[in-house]
Amino acid sequence: MPKASDVDNKLLEDIESVKQIVANIRNVRQEKNIANKIELELYTAQSSLSIAENLESTIKKMANVSNIVKEQTYYGASATFIVGTTEYAIPLNNNIDVEGEIKKAEDEIKYLEGFLISVEKKLSNEKFVSHAKPEIVENERNKKRDAEKKIQMLKDSIASLKN
Repeated sequence: MPKASDVDNKLLEDIESVKQIVANIRNVRQEKNIANKIELELYTAQSSLSIAENLESTIKKMANVSNIVKEQTYYGASATFIVGTTEYAIPLNNNIDVEGEIKKAEDEIKYLEGFLISVEKKLSNEKFVSHAKPEIVENERNKKRDAEKKIQMLKDSIASLKN
């Protein structure tokens, strides 16, 4: 049996990052109904990925990525995600049904606006605010902030899809 040696923590962190990047790319494919056989590009503003260069081929193979473009931000219609402190973008170009995505985002906005109204009603109720535990009131305020952020994000997404 081989002797155990020290654990390479950097390599373990790199592998975890690769897993998260691949998972996020696969989630984008699923959410946007992009077939696995279609090759995608991956953009990052970083000069290098936060992982070892030899693991880039793993990302390309496991997520069917044709090219990883570094030191460049993609400004067109794209799906973005963050792994660690690095932001990634996948250009959507002709890979999605733009009208379908806009409709989905508009439906989500309608739902969130209704949810926001109910939360605002709770927070405007003097009895609720004065009698509820402080952590419950704070939780409702957090729900309100989160809903507002999501609505803004969806509106930005719609705007980018229309361009």
